[in-house]
Amino acid sequence: MDNRDLIHATIGRLGADGCAHQGSAEMSLATPIEVGGYRLVKFGGLWFLDDRDDRTVSTILDMSNGLWRARTPQGGAATFSIPDSVSDPARYVAEQLATQTPWPQRP
Repeated sequence: MDNRDLIHATIGRLGADGCAHQGSAEMSLATPIEVGGYRLVKFGGLWFLDDRDDRTVSTILDMSNGLWRARTPQGGAATFSIPDSVSDPARYVAEQLATQTPWPQRP
């Protein structure tokens, strides 16, 4: 089961229109964007950064006011302040993570 299947199994059924449905809420997976050997996929209000094996390596969330938070499945986290000149904040965070070594660690 890849991440898309897992997401759909978690939030509800996949409809004929390609959207996942649960109650009255509808969410669809956006087309992945390649970022430094990873794939960035928007789903609802979250972005998932997946590796080439479809394993999620980070979730990315808009905290508002120009702050974004990235978390790893291991519990590591990092907060990013997005410059005003950036037009795609989720991609900006993904690019920062893709070039960051080591990844955020659990506190």
